[in-house]
Amino acid sequence: MPLPPIRAALCALCLALPATAQEMSEAPAAPEGFDEAMGAALAAAGAGETLVQCTALFRAFRLYAGEQTEVGRMAAERETDMAVFSVLVWQDETGSEDMEAAFEVVVPWVDAATELYLDRMTANQAESGTVFDANLEGNLGFCNALRDRLAGDAPADAAPDGDQ
Repeated sequence: MPLPPIRAALCALCLALPATAQEMSEAPAAPEGFDEAMGAALAAAGAGETLVQCTALFRAFRLYAGEQTEVGRMAAERETDMAVFSVLVWQDETGSEDMEAAFEVVVPWVDAATELYLDRMTANQAESGTVFDANLEGNLGFCNALRDRLAGDAPADAAPDGDQ
């Protein structure tokens, strides 16, 4: 049975992301140990790893900024979009149509990655007075561009900038 067009496009894009990201200019390095911890947290995420990581980044910004702030509300919208895309890719990768099962698998990955981002934001705030570091800013730009492309808010030929 062929995949619905949106699901097929999502799968194709997600499967192509690692090669695409390697061809892009590299963002500054993350703090020592962060990439390894993130890789361990999302080791089982498969083709949806980048989507899950972006979902977690937006969730962390929502939680850090507060849900009643403009930044928090915007991050919540983007978090929701990326969560849906993450679930769709998991379903396609596993062949499961069970939405409850998808959430039981994907949500813990998002939770673990969110904690890593929140810890990093807190450490950045303590060290530099801002939640951003150059790498985190690059990841946020990448995730925003990816979300916009997947949601149809960006031209189809626009590739996300930055390295996830």
